[in-house]
Amino acid sequence: MKMTSSPLLQTTAPRPALGLCRQRRRARVASCLLAPLFSCAATVTPEAEGRAPDRSELAGSEAVRADGPVDAETGNLPEAEVLSTCPSVTIESAADLIAARRCREIDGDLVFAGREPMDVSADALPFLERVTGSVLTRVPAPLREITLPALREVGTEGSDDALEFVFDRMTLERVSLPNLRAVHGTLGIGALGALTELRLGSLESVDAVFGLMNLPKLTTLELPSDIAVGQRVAFEYLCHIPYDELPPIATGSNEQSRVRVVGCCTESQFECTFAACECE
Repeated sequence: MKMTSSPLLQTTAPRPALGLCRQRRRARVASCLLAPLFSCAATVTPEAEGRAPDRSELAGSEAVRADGPVDAETGNLPEAEVLSTCPSVTIESAADLIAARRCREIDGDLVFAGREPMDVSADALPFLERVTGSVLTRVPAPLREITLPALREVGTEGSDDALEFVFDRMTLERVSLPNLRAVHGTLGIGALGALTELRLGSLESVDAVFGLMNLPKLTTLELPSDIAVGQRVAFEYLCHIPYDELPPIATGSNEQSRVRVVGCCTESQFECTFAACECE
């Protein structure tokens, strides 16, 4: 059944409920970020699930030698060992991360769907520069960290792709995408109860919706001052981020933008309601 666009993706005046829901036409990946955020969960249909390429698939590439050596001192793969393109990848274990480490581009989706706690640290996927589809966390995905140091672009122009990390009340503490420049679709990060650090310092454009919501412990937010957003901005329940530190995209006159409950634990507050945030 095809999902219809949520109120957040429409260009009319915003409704009280905030949603980031769509269904990718190409890979049939459905994702949700609704208000209240805990009313739905991101899912991936079985037929759309990708996986990390195994060695038999990698062996057919001219860029991979049979032994696949790793530099003993740096732990890095030689340049000749890095694949130019990999198929869709689903990370369910540390073994999947190791298998996907060679990818420079993923033609499809990157989905984090493990059930055991693990870190996606800077050296886990150090070469990955582009994902042509979506980048998602799927419940449950108990990740402590997601760092993709080389990632520059997510999605394909004109698509309804998404970069969404959502629905983890206890585990994910750090998200760092320091070189991400463009998201062709929606960028949504929300309902992450343990997240303290979010770094998107090179972000230049989001084609659809840019939402940061229900991040009650976030204390470090790195955003550039100039971001082009195609539709609307939604910044809500950022208790420890001072309102005057938000970029202009969130504080301008765009009637479709929604900013509330920001900086309630700081001196620079905006639309703070009684007991909206738990401040120390």
